[in-house]
Amino acid sequence: MRATQQGGRIVKGTVWPNLVEVIGVYDASSSVLGELVYWLKARVFGDHCVLCRVTHTEKGPRDEWVTCQQRLPAPFVTYHRNDQPDDVRALGGTNLPTILARTSEGVREVLDRDAIEECAGSPSALADAIMVRLVQLTS
Repeated sequence: MRATQQGGRIVKGTVWPNLVEVIGVYDASSSVLGELVYWLKARVFGDHCVLCRVTHTEKGPRDEWVTCQQRLPAPFVTYHRNDQPDDVRALGGTNLPTILARTSEGVREVLDRDAIEECAGSPSALADAIMVRLVQLTS
């Protein structure tokens, strides 16, 4: 099924009608030690997870990303390297961060690290890239 567009926007429920969720997997661990290591890598070496840069600030989720993810045709859920479900890990593996889509048939890659990095830290650009790729995958 192709996506339906109205006024340049994709109508929810028409991109992969069996789409359950859009999944973001961060290149970081969710443990206290993992958070400390990430903080040190980011502050000392400038090594940031490119997905974290889009979705969060030092104080928590970016307001712009919270607004942008509402445009997605399914809920956006996130995992870290160490807490992702097995089916997500099998597809995303260690090539993190990544954006995936879970459908009733399984999990598919939507955006890899390079595609996320091309969004240059912009929540709007990431939401647009996800939508464009979802439409491409249904064509």
